[in-house]
Amino acid sequence: MNKGFTLLEVLVTLSIVVIVASLIFANYPKFKEGISLKKTSQEIALTIREAQNYALSVKEFEGKYESYGVHFEISSPKSYFIFSDLNGDNKYDSPGEKVKEFIIQTNDKILDLCGYDTGYVCNQNYLDIIFMRPTPVVTLKSDIKDYSGVKIVITSPRNKEKSVIVWMSGQVSIE
Repeated sequence: MNKGFTLLEVLVTLSIVVIVASLIFANYPKFKEGISLKKTSQEIALTIREAQNYALSVKEFEGKYESYGVHFEISSPKSYFIFSDLNGDNKYDSPGEKVKEFIIQTNDKILDLCGYDTGYVCNQNYLDIIFMRPTPVVTLKSDIKDYSGVKIVITSPRNKEKSVIVWMSGQVSIE
């Protein structure tokens, strides 16, 4: 009795391995893009939560205990930052208010900034999400007006999109 594999069994096994490997490698760029977009949207959501935490925990910035927010500009689609509202006007005013800047490290970028009134109004130039202290009041402001909700749309190089949504209640979600 001979022990071992026949040539036919080895060829069938190798064929199955090659087919499975080619299916995995064919879908890898799409999979990688999805993971990258998910990571970017989660980082933006975490930054918004970080600003909320700064405001609620009464973090000091330049000797003051003011409100904190996150500022997005459509003209800078690869960066955004946390700011401290030093003059209390509920918006980002100057580089002196900037606390921490974040650069999007992936190939993704911010595509659009939208405010929610009775529906989404997009194409905003900038967007400020401000957490007022000492109460958990949230102000959502763009260059046009204040909103009850906002949406930050993130896109990948192949135009796949994810959105980070923030409501006046402070709820942050990713869609």
